[in-house]
Amino acid sequence: MGMLSSTPAKIQFGPEAPAFGSWRWLGADLAASLANRYQVTTYGHEVELADVMVIIKFLPALGVLRELRRTRRIIFCPLDVYGSTSEIDADAGRLLLCDRIVVHCERLTRYFRSYAPVVALPHHVKYIANILPERPADGPLLWIGVRGNLPPVVEWANRCELPAELVVLTDVEKGVSTPTPRDLGFRRNAVRVEPWSAENHLAWLSRCRAAIDLKGDEFRARHKPDAKVCDYIASGVPVAVLPDSSAAESLGRLGFELASPDEERWLSSDYLADTIRFGRALRELHSLERVTNRWARVIEDVLAER
Repeated sequence: MGMLSSTPAKIQFGPEAPAFGSWRWLGADLAASLANRYQVTTYGHEVELADVMVIIKFLPALGVLRELRRTRRIIFCPLDVYGSTSEIDADAGRLLLCDRIVVHCERLTRYFRSYAPVVALPHHVKYIANILPERPADGPLLWIGVRGNLPPVVEWANRCELPAELVVLTDVEKGVSTPTPRDLGFRRNAVRVEPWSAENHLAWLSRCRAAIDLKGDEFRARHKPDAKVCDYIASGVPVAVLPDSSAAESLGRLGFELASPDEERWLSSDYLADTIRFGRALRELHSLERVTNRWARVIEDVLAER
């Protein structure tokens, strides 16, 4: 491993993009966690010399990337970048310059493997609360996400009689008032809108009865990582998803059958017990330490190819 060598390898993460959750999860957290093994830096616009550059989301222009590739290895994480397979194929020139492509949804693997070796890695569990033995019986349902992902949730809430209030935690621009449920398209049921913050996120995880995570049909929505669903489960919160979602698929591979929002099982005591049991295991399986170890193996493999 890099930490056993006399001079640890130089690993650079970027570009810094604090407005994106992908940077907070994959850039800041992972860079800090790997710092005891390697010489780790992050970059904004200016890059430094490095043995490996981990590029989160935003690849530089083809000419720039070609020049960077001459002196370092390139690992690319294309989180929510491409809106279709044709967009991926149109970017072949840059993708062929990557030494590894790390995806966070197994479904994406097949689209990139003709350009570079592909590794599927999970996010680490990040926004998690203590697991409670019981959920608040009078607690609300919880949905967390950016406003652009709300339409499927609005459609679902407008056609169902919800068993509890729905709390929506979403992005609100600084200095702008929080939108009302009607502003967001909700027309029935009790809905409460709150601005997202890490503090609000953790607080509502402890207050809610259950959570919902619905995605749309477009390419990005069908290839979302399961990070938010894993955070719910690792907090002991029963979460419902659509049966054909990427989260249902990825958690199914781990042996956990997620409930659908149309199933009574979602709010049952049996599903809560299953969630709590699996959530305890997931806190360890997808811990930052374990995910960091998997990332270190990817980096070591790339370094060995020099």
